[in-house]
Amino acid sequence: MLYSLLSLLLIVGADQAVKYWARLSLEPVRSMPILNGFLEFRYAENTGAAFSLLSGQRWFFILITVVFLAAVILIFKKQYFKAKLSYIALVLVVGGAVGNFIDRILHGYVVDMFNFTFIDFAIFNVADIFITMGGVLMFVSLLFFEKGKHAAPVEAAEAADPALEDMETVSETEEITPEITPEDETPQTPQESEPNDHENHLS
Repeated sequence: MLYSLLSLLLIVGADQAVKYWARLSLEPVRSMPILNGFLEFRYAENTGAAFSLLSGQRWFFILITVVFLAAVILIFKKQYFKAKLSYIALVLVVGGAVGNFIDRILHGYVVDMFNFTFIDFAIFNVADIFITMGGVLMFVSLLFFEKGKHAAPVEAAEAADPALEDMETVSETEEITPEITPEDETPQTPQESEPNDHENHLS
């Protein structure tokens, strides 16, 4: 849990630091090349989601974020996931969500600054990068690592202690073997001896 909190603080800190730089240095010039023909810095204020979807719905996104954070806290508390990768993915997504959440609370919009110049794509920020990475990792974890993790308690116990399996086998044998009670026992009557022919002749 401590490492998760530290990682969360680092993600949020990195996101907010880059956004602070964008407001201070990028906003006056609006754009700045990074890799010609591929990537550039471009200042943008987004009041919606990616590609400016649901623009102006500030409180809707704030509410969604609060509900999501409450769900994540519950997941950590209940230890819902078994694979470590799932929790790493959650930390990345939460870090990005909190970074954008702070922007919406303080400014009413999210500052974006990365823009691909070779395709028509949404301008994004550091928080969006972590959210995307976390989403991909969560998909991989659910597909390959969480499958079979939620094994039945009895199977898990037998795997941990083979003696339990032997005890279960003995128990099943006892259930199959019928118990003979005194009522079921039929008394054996002594067989009458057949008359001896020799004795008959003598008499």
